[in-house]
Amino acid sequence: MSAGTSVPEQAARLVERAQKVALCLDFDGTLSPIVEDPQAARPLPGIVELLGPLAERFAAVALVSGRPPHTWLSTPRRAASAT
Repeated sequence: MSAGTSVPEQAARLVERAQKVALCLDFDGTLSPIVEDPQAARPLPGIVELLGPLAERFAAVALVSGRPPHTWLSTPRRAASAT
């Protein structure tokens, strides 16, 4: 963030350039709470429903995790299919 620029101002700038911006969102601890058993990690309520609209608005949306993909990739799909 630039010195003297607030978070809402920075967010507004990103939205203005949405078609050129990639959102990289951390799964563990951001989209999902930190849990003792990584297999038990689930997205916070409402997160799965927000990913589609974000992907439609921004150039790219990526989920990031320090864990191997096979341990968490199915988690959002299971949550999405339950809704």
